[in-house]
Amino acid sequence: METEEVWEKIRELKPEIEDEIKEVIPENHHINYLYDQVHYHLKTGGKRWRPALCVLVCEALGGDKKKVLPFAAAIEIIHNFSLIHDDIEDQDEIRRDKPALWKKVGIPRAINVGDGMFAKSFVSASRSKEVGLSYQKSFKLMELLSKVVTSLMEGQAMDINSRDRLDITEEEYMTMISNKTGSLVGGSLMGGAIVADASDKAKRNLREFGEKIGPAFQITDDILDFSEKKGRGGSIGNDIREGKRSLMVVNYLQTSDDPTDLIDILDKPREETTERDVDKALRLLKKNNSIHYAKEKKNKLAREAISKLNVLPDNEESRYIEGMAKFLVERNF
Repeated sequence: METEEVWEKIRELKPEIEDEIKEVIPENHHINYLYDQVHYHLKTGGKRWRPALCVLVCEALGGDKKKVLPFAAAIEIIHNFSLIHDDIEDQDEIRRDKPALWKKVGIPRAINVGDGMFAKSFVSASRSKEVGLSYQKSFKLMELLSKVVTSLMEGQAMDINSRDRLDITEEEYMTMISNKTGSLVGGSLMGGAIVADASDKAKRNLREFGEKIGPAFQITDDILDFSEKKGRGGSIGNDIREGKRSLMVVNYLQTSDDPTDLIDILDKPREETTERDVDKALRLLKKNNSIHYAKEKKNKLAREAISKLNVLPDNEESRYIEGMAKFLVERNF
């Protein structure tokens, strides 16, 4: 399936997902600088591929889309809550080529907006019983969302803690991104599977698919940080400025004969890191084949992920899921 077909399917599902979000987060409210700012953030963009994946899994397995939409919306709300707080923690001023929320309304208000989204994600998930799910399934979805948020929080802590480390291993990096990025992907997959009454084998394979494709997506995102297509106002190399330990950096630290030059750049305060520093870091990573290594790793993970989809029925939705896996690692934006 062509990438454009997958992208068109995501666009087709997007209005339904956004309508579901509005069920719990009104655009107009008497309290200022709260829900209005949620919608400011949401309108800056975003592909909505995680909730789309949730819906497609449910439909591929014979489930009812209407019954999974509240949970799919909850996943998207949680994802965007994490972005608002990430931007504060990383001091990123641009999100999707627009001012990050904290730059627009200040840190205290942005934190509160993020907290509000966190709360509203559980309100959205709890709507499952309103659309016809049993209390048992609704409880399973709430339990799943709790686990997703816990893993996300732990992964973010590992990310922040790694930024001044020189001894981080690839295994630790993979655990970090499996928690931080893979948890939302896995939650999307498992939510769809729960609503559709999937078999234990299907759930197991989908879980393994998520464990592979989530990290592959994150590695792709890290590589894209060296392009102008990541939605940061044309700025590149922000992960270098933040001292992040991407797979490329971890590989360099482990395999370079003398990693001192890169360490000196990574350890600089963000505001002192120049364009020349970023260019030098990119040259070092290329010369050491660390970028090539990351590309090979994400392609291998994608192949392994796709092999787990053989439990899905042979239908259009299943083909969209496979196509989405390829889109997530082949994209250039």
